[in-house]
Amino acid sequence: MEGRLTDSGTLKALRRREPLFHRRDVVSSAADADREMAADYWETGASGRRYSRDFVLATLTERFAESPAADAGESWTVTDFDVREIADRTYLVTYVLNEQPRLTARVSVWQGSEVEGWKVLYHQGTVISPE
Repeated sequence: MEGRLTDSGTLKALRRREPLFHRRDVVSSAADADREMAADYWETGASGRRYSRDFVLATLTERFAESPAADAGESWTVTDFDVREIADRTYLVTYVLNEQPRLTARVSVWQGSEVEGWKVLYHQGTVISPE
């Protein structure tokens, strides 16, 4: 069944994973990120560039080496969080990430599996202006 999720285990599981690669309680190493990403994961950065899974893992490895401490979340906030089922066990997650002074609209596509758990297939961030 396709549609917006308002209260479910799926909504909670996906909210816990976003913002993607910012939640150090979920992803605190490149190995953690590797487990969260589908084998064919890719993303479109705020620059509009396409980034491969390997590039993202290398970037995260550098980020974790520079700042190994867990991020308590004080440096960012999430608003307008929404999850919609777009196909069987496949979900579109959208939200706004505020990392002062940068504001980005984010979208991720996640797929859930009994065997592999949650895997992110795609992610995009687009810089937006405050209203």
